[in-house]
Amino acid sequence: MKVIQFTVPVATEDSVVVEEDLLPNFYNYLHRHKEMQVTLIVKGSGTLIAGNYTQPFEPGDIYVMGANQPHIFKSDPSHFVNPKKGNAHAIHIFFDHERILKNLLHLQEMELIKRFLDRTQSGLQMHTPVNDPHIAQVIKKVSDSSGFERLMNFLQLLQNFSRDVKDWKSLSTGFSKHSLPDSEGIRMNDIYQYTMEHYGENISLKRIAEVAHITPHAFCKYFKNTHVRRIWRS
Repeated sequence: MKVIQFTVPVATEDSVVVEEDLLPNFYNYLHRHKEMQVTLIVKGSGTLIAGNYTQPFEPGDIYVMGANQPHIFKSDPSHFVNPKKGNAHAIHIFFDHERILKNLLHLQEMELIKRFLDRTQSGLQMHTPVNDPHIAQVIKKVSDSSGFERLMNFLQLLQNFSRDVKDWKSLSTGFSKHSLPDSEGIRMNDIYQYTMEHYGENISLKRIAEVAHITPHAFCKYFKNTHVRRIWRS
């Protein structure tokens, strides 16, 4: 498996693309796309992988993913035991800020938004979204609108993000400046997928090395070089 280059559906009328998922489970592959992404988890829980960062996600969480940042919202096993539409419910907003905001970001009025967008390369999470339901309401307004109204609501959302939200959590482990080659993405995805599917078992070094298609010694060296050295270099 590899990091899939996901193509966001092209909107015929809107510069800001919205997808609302009502599915048995979330998209089950490590993927990336050129657009930045805002995600509101309405229902469902599981594990978020963003680059080299992993954490649980739950309803009410709000995330901003950077452009081309590999990520996956992996549903909990319970979603697969009783699969039904609506187990996973999320609103995703996709936008190419370099295209739709290119001629606006140099304006003085956009300075706060520009600084916020510069922080999103490795992903952000609203640290206390349940205490600020207003942001979730603005995301839903973007989803429910279209055309010029959607664009204005989206700019309002960016203003709220940059001006009103003071407590953002970074989804970076410290090496966000490094690009992720496809070969490394394939190996990382295989390791993540196997680990999440067998987390209740005693996974040996030999077995996880086999998943990565390298020797145990090479796996230790790979893990140290990839997941430790890069952290300290940043």
